Amino acid sequence: MKRAVLALTVCCAHFAFGGVFTWSGGGEAGNWLDSGNWQSEAGGCPGAGDTALFNSTVEITSALEIAAGTLTVTNNAGTELHFKGVISGEGGIFKGGGGSLHLHNTNTFRGG
Repeated sequence: MKRAVLALTVCCAHFAFGGVFTWSGGGEAGNWLDSGNWQSEAGGCPGAGDTALFNSTVEITSALEIAAGTLTVTNNAGTELHFKGVISGEGGIFKGGGGSLHLHNTNTFRGG
């Protein structure tokens, strides 16, 4: 019972502190780190512990470093997300949604 409560607490803590960021594409084309490309109450750009939502096909050309933790990437069915920049860091990526995710580079991220 204690393990179930601990797991639920950790799971809820992730959602309580992580921000939700929706790609708007309003900034520099393909630049993950340009906050003008994101809509969020938190402001800035998504990273570990956050959720990045994509409602259309997007090509990310900038590098991305994921700190320790997990970045959740969700894209809708019928869309494609292409990471053409290098993804590095201690963190990992969790892929959700019905769209496809394509990694086009030699990436060095280590996972959760």
